[in-house]
Amino acid sequence: MTAIEAAIAQACGRIAPLWPLRHFVAVNPFLGFTDESFAATCAIMRRVAQTDILMPRPFWRSALAEGTITDDDLAAALTETPPLLPVPRSPSGLRAAIAQDAPDAGRAGAVATVAEVLDRLADGDRQISRTGFMVDEISKFCAAYFDEGQASWRMPQRDLAPYAAWRRAARYDLAAETMGVKGFRETVLSLPDDPVETIAVIAGKLSIPARALEDYLHRTLLDIGGWAAYAR
Repeated sequence: MTAIEAAIAQACGRIAPLWPLRHFVAVNPFLGFTDESFAATCAIMRRVAQTDILMPRPFWRSALAEGTITDDDLAAALTETPPLLPVPRSPSGLRAAIAQDAPDAGRAGAVATVAEVLDRLADGDRQISRTGFMVDEISKFCAAYFDEGQASWRMPQRDLAPYAAWRRAARYDLAAETMGVKGFRETVLSLPDDPVETIAVIAGKLSIPARALEDYLHRTLLDIGGWAAYAR
C-alpha cells in the first residue's frame, strides 16, 4: 500500500458506517478511533473537527463544588491516567488546574480545507460560500447516485463507480463556473481516471505535507459527514 492509499484508508476509517438505519444506534461513532487513546482522540477531534469531546472547565468546577466529583474520584482517575500525559498528579493539583481557565489555543493548530479558508476571506457570506456550495453539490450527486427508487428520473451514470460517475456528470455541470470557479469542467476532465491518483495530484497541487494528509482528508469528509458515513 502506498503512502497516499494508507492516508486515504486511515481517513475513511475514522468515519463510522451509519447505514442502514437499523444499524445506526448500534454503531460507535468513534469506531475509527479504537486504536487511539481517549486523550489522542480528543486531540484529533479538536485539531481536525474543531470540537471538544470533553465538557468545558466550568462543568467540572461545578461538579467539584457540588461534591458530585470528590477527591477520591480524582485519585481514582489519576491511577488510570497514562504516565506521560502532562497533567497534575494529585487531587489538589487537579483542583488547582481546573480552577484556572484553559489557555486559548486559537485556531493556529486547526486543520482547514481550502474552501474553508476562502470562506473566511468572504466574511461568512453564505451566497459565495465555497464550503456550502461544495456540500450542496456533493449532497445532490450522492442523493442521485445512491437513489433506491425515489427519483422519477434516475441518474444515467449509476452503473459506473462513484468517481467515474461524478466525472461523467461534471462535464455537463455549469454550477461551479456559475459560482466563479473558472475552467472547472476542463479541470475535472484533465484529472486521472483513478480516484487515488486524483487525490495524490490534488494534494500535490495544494502542497499538503505527507504528515498532514490524513488529517486533511479526514477534515474534508467531516464536511459531508452524513454522506461519508453512508458511503462508508
